[in-house]
Amino acid sequence: MSEASAGEGKMGFAVIQIESGPSGEEASRRPVAANLQTKQQALMAAQEIAEAYEKHGFKREHDFWWYRDGEKLVRLLVVE
Repeated sequence: MSEASAGEGKMGFAVIQIESGPSGEEASRRPVAANLQTKQQALMAAQEIAEAYEKHGFKREHDFWWYRDGEKLVRLLVVE
């Protein structure tokens, strides 16, 4: 198997958006960016999404970006 074909199935990194419900439970989960080649690219994509909202930040101890959309809390997780 060649190096090129060995990497064909690799998906890379993605940003998953998780909305929290009024009691803090997970209300929805969906991908908002996919097929990013590096974790750094995925973190930058998550940061760009979060910074579009007035209330946003980075939770360093859990390594994710977040934002508030009205009363909704939204987390942006990077997954491989």
